[in-house]
Amino acid sequence: MAIQPRRGLRMRPDAVQTWLDRLDTQSRRPIGLDHRMSPRYEYRPETLALEVSSVARDPAQRETLSYSVVGRNISREGAGLLAGQFIYPRSPCRLRLSSPFGGTQTVDGFVARCRYVIGSGSLYEVGVEFDSPIDVSLFVPRARRVQVLLVGADAATEELISGFLSTENALLRCVSTGTDAADAAAAHGIDLVLIDLDQSSAACSDGLALMRRLRGEGYVGPVLGMTAQVSPELRELCEAAGGTGYLIKPIFREQLRGLVRSLADQPLVSALAGDPAMVPLIDRFVAGLRGKVGEMSRANQCGDMTALARIVRDIRAQAGSYGFETISDEATLVQVLIDLHGAGPEVHRALHRLLDVCLRARPASSPADTDTSAADGYRRT
Repeated sequence: MAIQPRRGLRMRPDAVQTWLDRLDTQSRRPIGLDHRMSPRYEYRPETLALEVSSVARDPAQRETLSYSVVGRNISREGAGLLAGQFIYPRSPCRLRLSSPFGGTQTVDGFVARCRYVIGSGSLYEVGVEFDSPIDVSLFVPRARRVQVLLVGADAATEELISGFLSTENALLRCVSTGTDAADAAAAHGIDLVLIDLDQSSAACSDGLALMRRLRGEGYVGPVLGMTAQVSPELRELCEAAGGTGYLIKPIFREQLRGLVRSLADQPLVSALAGDPAMVPLIDRFVAGLRGKVGEMSRANQCGDMTALARIVRDIRAQAGSYGFETISDEATLVQVLIDLHGAGPEVHRALHRLLDVCLRARPASSPADTDTSAADGYRRT
């Protein structure tokens, strides 16, 4: 099977971007071949490599044509591109996607459509459908949906926070009791827990106790209290209970939006992800990290600094070998602080940074993001 030299676009990059803007402005509700089950996001790297195979019955006569194409948009199931030549639909293809965080991922699929862009002179819209869904957030950070759990708030506060988050890629779940909160945190992949510390109902009378329970049951995401109290001791009480901190009422829209956006920080990709031999090893290491995160959180909550230091030491020794030097650096800091202080707020804050980078680590094979929920507003569970 012969591979032909790469074919590129015969148009200046600025002119291509102008056509992309024009196409996006003219876009209507996607139908037919344009329809995708999941949301699509703008994705505009200037150069992507697309290899297209011919469909000749005789393998000896098959050839692979290589194209330099420009990205337009992307979803879990496919990508929209601009090419400088007509590409036959139904042709098998391989698209090398580039990440803004560094590295590439090659995805197998087929050409679903190709049509001339009227008036462009030499541009064709190309739609590629992937054989398997991808994790879009590796290529478009805002594609990651953040799940927020609100505990013990009154109806007015629930509606207010729902309104604040209505323009964000976030799903708000509201519960009344500590038991419901623990169940939701365990079952729904919650990214952030907000606990109203001012409600006096018996159902959620002790937000600090709930913080301790969540940590004891292995929840490792941020847990923040919300209160109208202004107390210099409150932060220490929250941290001692396993909380990340607290928000002072009134809660402002940009404050909450900024918090949610920070949880969609860039994923952490191994520096060795481009080495095929390392892919299964990296995947295995990342798969075990969440369990390690739970172990570290429980050890810290129980005050078992010996166990915590052992787990942190193991992570520090391994992470860099799998291409995650950031994790090794954060683990080294935690280990040093434990040696110096044993326990305390410095260790607590450094440990939360370590837990955060561990949770952002992604497997090299980029398994699909299975959360396709498109619900708006909030849910009461």
